[in-house]
Parts: sequence; structure tokens; C-alpha cells
Amino acid sequence: MRTFLPLIACMALGACASIKYRGWEQVRIEKAVPDSECTYQVQEACPPLAMEGCLNYFKKRATRFDANTVVLTESRLAEYYECPRNR
Repeated sequence: MRTFLPLIACMALGACASIKYRGWEQVRIEKAVPDSECTYQVQEACPPLAMEGCLNYFKKRATRFDANTVVLTESRLAEYYECPRNR
């Protein structure tokens, strides 16, 4: 039973992230704004201690601003955009 406890805890944490940040797996990472029809939402910096790494941090945070595209601008800085989904 003790060997399963860490496994169960890891699975629970992963499920919580998917519930809290719905759709974060579908957020695109780009190096430039992909379409002129994209709407700028906000710019944000990745905190130095982001445990999941900056790319996953940006993807999860983008869902909080109703964005589906993250454009990397500098090493720890990104802009969030809402872009048409059919492109």
C-alpha cells in the first residue's frame, strides 16, 4: 500500500491541473503572432521558481486570460492571444 501512495498522489495532482486549467494542453506556443485576426490579451513573465517550466506555466496561465495562443517574446516573457480556432 505504501508503494502506491506516491503514485496516487502524482495522479491526483495531474488531474487537478487539468481541472483548474481546462484546455491548457491545446494552447499553442508560437514565436510570432500567427494571424492578424488574433486578439491580444496580456503579457506575462514566468516566475523564477515555476516548477513545471515556463512553457507549461504559460500554457496554463493562458487559459486564465481566455487565450489559446502563447507568443514567446523573450526568455521568460510571453504574450497571450485569442486566435481563431479553425486556422
